[in-house]
Amino acid sequence: MGDVLERFGGNHAMNIEQVDGFLAALVCCPSDVAKNEYLPEIWGDAMINEDGFASQAKLQKFLSLIASHKSAVSHILQSGDVFTPVLFA
Repeated sequence: MGDVLERFGGNHAMNIEQVDGFLAALVCCPSDVAKNEYLPEIWGDAMINEDGFASQAKLQKFLSLIASHKSAVSHILQSGDVFTPVLFA
């Protein structure tokens, strides 16, 4: 996931730490936010489509990683476990 974010970093894409916090905020939101609303916030100004990836499979893998991380954050927050945000030195 970090590689793709770095590729679009010049277009105001979020870094891993920002994505982690952003997904935690989405999980805490009282109403569901559609993917087509929040994914552009993660990617910044970049228009992500098939042309932005070496293959459709890589695009799907990236979308899967975002969904998996959101699900993991949701599980932690809903279980009452301590949420420790991703922080790099």
